[in-house]
Amino acid sequence: MTQTKAQERKERSDKGRVQLTDRDQWALRWVAQQYAVRLDQVQNLLGREAGRGAKEEGMISENAARLVVNRWKRAKLAEYRKITVEDPGWVWMTAHGLQEFALPYKMYEPSLAKLDHLFHVNEVRLMLEDERLGGTWRSERAMRAGMTYTKGDTFPHLPDAVLTTAEGPIAIEVELTPKKPADLLAIVQELAQTYDQVWYFTTDETHNGLLAAKRRLEQEVAERVVVRRSPGCDGDGMG
Repeated sequence: MTQTKAQERKERSDKGRVQLTDRDQWALRWVAQQYAVRLDQVQNLLGREAGRGAKEEGMISENAARLVVNRWKRAKLAEYRKITVEDPGWVWMTAHGLQEFALPYKMYEPSLAKLDHLFHVNEVRLMLEDERLGGTWRSERAMRAGMTYTKGDTFPHLPDAVLTTAEGPIAIEVELTPKKPADLLAIVQELAQTYDQVWYFTTDETHNGLLAAKRRLEQEVAERVVVRRSPGCDGDGMG
């Protein structure tokens, strides 16, 4: 059948454009909420909606994840870059991508100093989603975007995320670097007074310090504080 001129014009205008799937849109928003996501974590994320071409349910290959990220790059929605030799590269939304998705976030490009913390927070979110606890995850980036600043204002301590469930809001904190005991206790108390529960995810270096801070709380407050090992410490994860 011969194409009409209108069909030909439409084909020419669409040629070369990247068309996004529902999975693309969902995954890109997830990446944006987390500031930046490591490629192996993007692979994990995309595997949850693997599709019929996947060899195993819930999993896609690293190459398949790279192909998806490359499509995002061609659409100028995301950037991908290797930052360290030893670890996979990182993915983050471009300014154009944030604008296209109407997201209220400032442009962010990950720095070497922040990679470890970003990795662990992403691992915690992936783990909690795998545990199917339900609820709504609100990242620190989303909370910060909703705040208004006036000169001289003092703000409460922002956790790394808040998981709101049927039982109430849970502050999520990833603790990688030991703090002075008094400073740590003040933060734990503030969070426990603000949220129904506080879940701390720790490394070997910070675990005992959190347990010590918890022991100094009043019993009623201490019962709302949960201290767990960060899933990012397992296997060959960072930290």
